[in-house]
Amino acid sequence: MKARSALDEFDRLVREADRLEEDIFAPLPDREAVHKAALELVLQHPEMRSQFAAKFGEMLGTHELELFEYCMHELRWADVKVQLEAVVRDADEREDIRARDYFAGAMTAFTDKWSGRGFFERYPE
Repeated sequence: MKARSALDEFDRLVREADRLEEDIFAPLPDREAVHKAALELVLQHPEMRSQFAAKFGEMLGTHELELFEYCMHELRWADVKVQLEAVVRDADEREDIRARDYFAGAMTAFTDKWSGRGFFERYPE
């Protein structure tokens, strides 16, 4: 798969993940299938790491974070974590407690104590 095609497919999977996350009745296995497809796409293209890191950064503040957390729990990319820390810091400086707590919760995806563990087949407790 060429770089542009891989990035287009990633964008499509992000949109699909958002659609499923907005539907409270969407079965968890359906959501995980989309998350898994996105993660596997990223893993299949290590030469595109910087492009995917930028895509994950773009997700902050514009998309639901479940896909972000699912992928970052395995990838644990330091440069993406730095981007998330900046978003948390910005929210804190604006005294936007709701945003700060929302994004700070996503920080746990970079640890073994991620609150999403146990919900997904890939990440049992």
